[in-house]
Amino acid sequence: MHTGLIIFSAASSGQGSSEHKPVKVSTTNQIIKPCFCGASITLPNPDGSSWLVDEILWQREHSAQYRASVKDWSIEHYARWANGNQGYKWATWFKFSEKSNCATCDDCGHTVSIYDSCIRTAGLGNIMYGFIGHYLGFQLPELTGIIDFYKLLTFPGAKDKSIHHEQYKVGYMLSEQIGKAKRQELSAALAAHLPGLLKQYPEALEEAKSEGGTRSFQACKICTTPTPEKHHGGNGQEYMHSDPPPPNGPYSK
Repeated sequence: MHTGLIIFSAASSGQGSSEHKPVKVSTTNQIIKPCFCGASITLPNPDGSSWLVDEILWQREHSAQYRASVKDWSIEHYARWANGNQGYKWATWFKFSEKSNCATCDDCGHTVSIYDSCIRTAGLGNIMYGFIGHYLGFQLPELTGIIDFYKLLTFPGAKDKSIHHEQYKVGYMLSEQIGKAKRQELSAALAAHLPGLLKQYPEALEEAKSEGGTRSFQACKICTTPTPEKHHGGNGQEYMHSDPPPPNGPYSK
């Protein structure tokens, strides 16, 4: 059984298939050329669904199934399951902007549009971690504490801790407000609460730079094309032992 934990770090090098390649930015930390953010995960597809609504429903169902299958359930189990099923930064699996006019340059690469905000896909994973963590009954200090512990072991000296905490908090608070909303209510509930939380906690939309400081993607123009992505959960990595991954992730008894 795989016991390592790959934290959702936008600044980490991770495995070779991670999408986080060097990003061209100016020395003033401003995006120079006009670029589009990645495809929208909140705009509806022709069938009326959105990727984010479908992903939340998948996450709630499969995380609950996994919890029911594990003896002596703990935060460690959830952190590992989340790492295997909320890894949206793995570009070989999640291709949010494929065959679209979104994410048009390196400055805005590997991002997704969430209403009128732009965020890296790794940050989206952190928000989902907080959202489902609350849904499963964990407290916010538990969720941040376990990740900080593994992060210290895996990426000593990492500089993005405060940003991650803000992302966990946004997901957690969103779940407090809409965590149990039914499918027919979820789209409207997300639109009513998530944009406001992202404005209340703008640091959640940033990314730490390996050389220090932070990077913002709010100069990226919002893409008005719904993502063509259909994958939900999993990330297609080798340690999952299958592609596509098993529905409940790799960490089953």
